[in-house]
This record gives sequence, C-alpha cells and structure tokens, in this order.
Amino acid sequence: MAKTFTKNLSVIVVAAGAVAICGMGYLHTQREQAAQQVTYAQSAVSTQNKQLQELKETVASLYQDGSSGILAPTTTKETVDSLNNSLGSIQTSAESFGISDSQLPKGMRALNKEKEILSSELQTITAKLTLQTKIDHLFAKEVNWTTYSGDEVLKESVKDTDISDLKDRVSLISADDWQTLANQYLTEANSQQTTIKKIQTSIDNMYQDGTATDAANLDEYTTLVTAIDAVKNQTIRQSFVQTLNAINEQMGFGMPAQ
Repeated sequence: MAKTFTKNLSVIVVAAGAVAICGMGYLHTQREQAAQQVTYAQSAVSTQNKQLQELKETVASLYQDGSSGILAPTTTKETVDSLNNSLGSIQTSAESFGISDSQLPKGMRALNKEKEILSSELQTITAKLTLQTKIDHLFAKEVNWTTYSGDEVLKESVKDTDISDLKDRVSLISADDWQTLANQYLTEANSQQTTIKKIQTSIDNMYQDGTATDAANLDEYTTLVTAIDAVKNQTIRQSFVQTLNAINEQMGFGMPAQ
C-alpha cells in the first residue's frame, strides 16, 4: 500500500513538474513574441511615417490653397473615400502591432497622433463636400465654390427650414474662408426667400379669390411693382407680375407691371 502511494506521488510530482516546465516555456515564448512585436513596431516607424507624410501631401492637394480651407474644384467624395482607405491601412496603434500602449515606441505614438488628426481633417472635407452639394441644391445652378459670385437664383421649392438647417450644419465647421463662403450663399438664399415671402404676403393682402381688396391702393401697388425687380427667380417673378397686372386692371391704375 505504501509503495503504491509512493509511486502515485512520484507520478504526480513528475506531472506537476512537467506542467511547470511547459508553463515556463509558454511564458518564455510569449515574452519572446512580445519582444519581437515591439521590435517590429520600432522598425516600422520609418516606413509608416513615409506613407503618412505622402498621404498628408495628397490631402493638402485637396484644397485650393494651403490656408483658406476652400476645396479645390477637382476634390470629390470618391477621392476622399480612397484616401480614408489608404489612411486606414497605415499601422500606428498599439493594437495593430499586438502590443500594449505602454510598449508602443515613442515615434509610433507621434505618428498615431498625426494619423488621428489627418483622419479628422478628411472627415471635415467630407462634411464640406456634402454641404456644398446641399447648398448647390438651393439654387437653380451650382454655385462657385472658390469665390462668391452673387448671381445665384433661388429655387421655387426651397423652404425656410432648408436654409436654417444648413446654417446650423455649416456652423459646426471650424471657422475658415470656406465657412465664410458657405455662409455668404446661405445669406443670399435667406435674403431672396425673405423678399419673396414679403412680396407674396403683400399680394395676398391685396388680391383674394380673384378680386382686388380694399388694401389694393396705388401706393402699395407701386411699391410692389418696384419690389419685384429684386426677385431673381423669373418663374416666381412672372407669377407676381401676372397677379399685379390683374390688380392693375381691376383698379384702373394704368401702370402695368413688367
């Protein structure tokens, strides 16, 4: 019985020793792998930096110039999407090398920060392109996104909320020349919308159910005849002209609107 116990104990001791040896071997292997990954991260700083700097130069070319924030006419969403994909392939984080943050080489940490900044910049460019398209849709034709032209014609279908919503979204972009330009177009859109609504309100007050009202006096009429010259949208303007001429005929003012 004692011999059996001793024999079993020996087996257990041997097995425990084997497990310990395997465990130590595993830990040693893990340390070696971690050391290799850290070494790889250190050696990758140069190559990742080269890729990142090249990408930064490409992103810089998306602007009309280096400081205004105004986008070059050739910049498209497809270009930005492609650059985002390229940026995503650049390895700078601890996770991408399978190491902890504390093990990430100092040079790679700096690159990781640069990558984050560039990613944010690309997001802003995407936002600008989206807003440019939406602001274009306020007008009869696409506006000039390099310099303000001032000859835009507001579409008939534009609502007040379309303009105000875009103002809110543009305000989220950091202040630069692009934001100033976007706000100029939104101000123009709002100005035209205000003019149209003011004239429409006055006409509705003077002309109801096909008949001129008591409010249709000569002073109010002549004021509107002059005011419609500020309406750039010719479809809306002609609608005003037709109504004003109906008022003119009924009231006998002898001053047809043109």
